[in-house]
Amino acid sequence: MTAHIFTHVSFESEGIIADILNELHIAYSHVPLYAGADTPKSSQIDFAIFMGGPMSVLEEREFPFLAKEKELIRTLIQQKKPVLGICLGAQLIANALGAEIIKNPDKEIGWFPISGSSTSKSTFSFPNKTTVFHWHGETFGIPEGALRIAQSKACTNQGFQVGSAIGLQFHIETTEASMQSILSHCSSELSEKSPWIQSEERIKELARTSIPQANALMGKLIRYMLGK
Repeated sequence: MTAHIFTHVSFESEGIIADILNELHIAYSHVPLYAGADTPKSSQIDFAIFMGGPMSVLEEREFPFLAKEKELIRTLIQQKKPVLGICLGAQLIANALGAEIIKNPDKEIGWFPISGSSTSKSTFSFPNKTTVFHWHGETFGIPEGALRIAQSKACTNQGFQVGSAIGLQFHIETTEASMQSILSHCSSELSEKSPWIQSEERIKELARTSIPQANALMGKLIRYMLGK
């Protein structure tokens, strides 16, 4: 099995996902689209992971690779291959399946709780309450045929599952290093007015206890998607 990790900017990595794939003895390859990497064919992919980025999935003219990703996502889901989208990646899956992408009522940045919202035995089950890392201004609609699997006070649609695909608006792959990388490049957003934006100091404080539980949940999710 070979996993492909699609990245959209240099400063948003896969975080703990690399360690999890190594533990499962799964080979993986990076696809740095921001650096001009070619989009691989679906036949080359066993597991696709689409990471975050500051652009909108609607900006296909500025970022032509977005349209190619959406086409690939549709093909992979038709082929019933596991597809995981995180933040921008989740919005890519949703939009590829015809769902609307809109501005969230409030920008959400920092460590805030989400809750599982699906009672179906056919979906991944998130805890009733768990603290995860957020950094987003837009949100997705739930695609036709999908089930919402997570929500929060700040953002109704935090996660969905449809066929072989799962989309998460939040980050549970975050490590101290990946969090610091985003802070270094995007800290100007922390000065914006929103009840759901934490200070850099508060983000780092909460990370100490929140990262381990978030990473453990990421491990459970990947194992679930791969039947491990």
